[in-house]
Amino acid sequence: MKLYKQFLRVPDTKTINKTHFEEETMSFAYGLLQIVPTIAENREEKQKRAMQADFMQVVDREMGAFCERKAAEYGITRGMNLIELQVSITRDQCCCEELLMKNEEALPFLEKEREELMARRDAMFDRLQRLPVEGEFALDRSEVRIGRRECRTSTADGRNALLSKAEKYLENSVLDFPTEEYLQRAYNSISNIIGEMDKDIAIQQKGVSGEKEVNEQLRLYEGKYRILQNIVLESADSQGNTSEVDVYIITDRGLVVVEVKNYGNENQRLHITNDGRWVMEDIHNGNILRRIDSPVEQNTRHCLAVERLLAQELGEDCHIPVIPVIFIANNKVSIHNESRSSVIRVSEFYTFINSVQGTDTLSGEMQEKIENLLKEHNIGARDFPVKSRRRMVGLLEEVEAVFTNYVLYNNEVAEEYQKAIIRNTPVYEKKKRKWKKPSTMTIILCLLPYLPILLFDWTPEFRMVLLAGYTMMLFNIPVGLFAAVLLFFILIL
Repeated sequence: MKLYKQFLRVPDTKTINKTHFEEETMSFAYGLLQIVPTIAENREEKQKRAMQADFMQVVDREMGAFCERKAAEYGITRGMNLIELQVSITRDQCCCEELLMKNEEALPFLEKEREELMARRDAMFDRLQRLPVEGEFALDRSEVRIGRRECRTSTADGRNALLSKAEKYLENSVLDFPTEEYLQRAYNSISNIIGEMDKDIAIQQKGVSGEKEVNEQLRLYEGKYRILQNIVLESADSQGNTSEVDVYIITDRGLVVVEVKNYGNENQRLHITNDGRWVMEDIHNGNILRRIDSPVEQNTRHCLAVERLLAQELGEDCHIPVIPVIFIANNKVSIHNESRSSVIRVSEFYTFINSVQGTDTLSGEMQEKIENLLKEHNIGARDFPVKSRRRMVGLLEEVEAVFTNYVLYNNEVAEEYQKAIIRNTPVYEKKKRKWKKPSTMTIILCLLPYLPILLFDWTPEFRMVLLAGYTMMLFNIPVGLFAAVLLFFILIL
């Protein structure tokens, strides 16, 4: 008892400097204001990490079961290499199909096929527009922009954000771009195919237009010249080719072999150099717009083929002049010919044939014999290869159907991931509230008991026991009591 009183009694020989004591008290209290919340936050963070790990394990289990169920529903293989999948679909028949048909049948066929492919492209557009993907869809069906990288209008809470958060569970194997872009690529490929068809149709239309223009002008010469069109002869060359000539014109000056071409447009000039090169130029500045394969060689082969036929049927001594001419059917293009080849418009033919010199005049009987000879040996127009692109579009539609399932799967997985997070978050938040950061009022109430400990006239040893014990009791009452008792007995013994 004596020792206890001595432990509690303040020594008479010491005086207390109240100003200094108050400063130390305030400093101590401020330190506690900083330390207590920090300790609480550290414990809260540890507890949060532990709960977060458990929370994600629950989400993983739920998402695993959901993904397996949805994969079976959409008929997709999880973890599939999507690039190999696309290759497997288009490996065998990824090119256009060539169909043989008559020259006059090509343009109607291409125009009809284009209408069909346009309808199929528009149908694909409508299917893409109904899919849960972000993008921009042109009202006239001329353009589609989908995919997380392509879309510029996605918001922080949009579908792209959902897909990004659920990236772990999506099917996007070995791709460096979103799966949705496969659908855009399929649509773009169909649009490109139609663009290629437009070029083929334009070439055919230009050829038909040129032939029509030539035929109308050749009617001026009916009765004066014998005109035969689209005569095909067996060629006697070593390769066994045929020779199809656009127009044969039988005149008293000889047999004219005509090749019809429809080059150029307004403000363009067809320039034929003295060394036989054909180029299309801008008529204003002379810039070369494109180079053209010279038709002179082709027409020369036709002339040789008909010369062999005439020599074979009429004898080597019968010399029938064969005159090569190239008709330019387009009246809008300018012609600048530096070569010795005969390149003229149809309207210039009368002047041209009358200017031919050094030939004997063919009798009417011989002209009729040449006409009959050409008709007898006409084997008919041969079939030409025309590109059909229906098969290519069918393969692209198959790619679209397969990858639509992957896109639908990914979107459902992304939405389910958000639901799983929300579904499991309340449990986490409920546990989290146990470690809620104390308010300022709570901290002040917890600090009030320190005032009597610091202000009463107790010995430093007893004050230290009370401070240590109470501080520990703030976090764990049994431990604080045990520590206070232990320190008390250590100090008095």
